[in-house]
Amino acid sequence: MMHIAIVEDFVFDQKHLIDLIQKNFEEHGEMADFTCYESGEAFLKAFRPGLFNAVFMDIMIQAVLGQGQSYCQRILLDDFYTRKRRITA
Repeated sequence: MMHIAIVEDFVFDQKHLIDLIQKNFEEHGEMADFTCYESGEAFLKAFRPGLFNAVFMDIMIQAVLGQGQSYCQRILLDDFYTRKRRITA
């Protein structure tokens, strides 16, 4: 089972993305659980290395995070290179 984070400020879009991912996983006999964050700040507070197998971030995350965007990218990349896992942003 994969643990996936979704950083998206619109609940409708969170649910839509979860539905798309779940359909794909079901087609391949896989399972996933999701944790959604409505802000970049909430995600950063919860983030711990190794916590997520994948992270989907709002393409407008710069507007959400402002100066925190580079920090968010850095911790995700640090985690990626430490664990050699795929990150989707």
